[in-house]
Amino acid sequence: MTELLEQLRYPIMQAPIGSACSVELASAVTRAGGLGSLAMTWDSPTKAGEIVETLNHSLTGPYAINFVMAFECKSLPVVLEAGAPVITLSWGMPKRTVELIKRSNSLLGIQVGSVQGALAAARLGADFLICQGIEAGGHVQSSTPLHALLKEVVALDTGLTLIAAGGIGNREDVAAILDCGAHIAALGTRFVNAL
Repeated sequence: MTELLEQLRYPIMQAPIGSACSVELASAVTRAGGLGSLAMTWDSPTKAGEIVETLNHSLTGPYAINFVMAFECKSLPVVLEAGAPVITLSWGMPKRTVELIKRSNSLLGIQVGSVQGALAAARLGADFLICQGIEAGGHVQSSTPLHALLKEVVALDTGLTLIAAGGIGNREDVAAILDCGAHIAALGTRFVNAL
């Protein structure tokens, strides 16, 4: 497992939830002991760099910056240079992008929706996997229910930390997904409802 799990007080990740998220929400989740997350695919490099620098000065715990690989991600190099502790990729794992991230000090999480995707991400050097089921909101890349996908990915025994995403909304859901082999539960809509 990666050092990510050791840095969290609670096995909770706030999903990047696009424009529904704010710096304040992601910061609050990190301060509470979870993994706050921000989507930066569409942010300008200047804005993204400023946000990361602000977060680095105001937070002691980890937070994640997400990029959707189906779109051009101009801010990624700036975010890496600014020192974002965790980068997550969804909808793709271009080899050059992965290599760029691996040369930085950032941990790399790759969202997967299939066993083949999980194997490819592990081979590329992901530090952790985000197993996304069809129950997830936003940019869903999976065609498999979360519990079935998680069972298959756990059986791969990659040694990587596994984050489960999709349809998790309360304490019971988190407990159930951890019992199925996930190390961290990602919640998105639940945090939107909390705003």
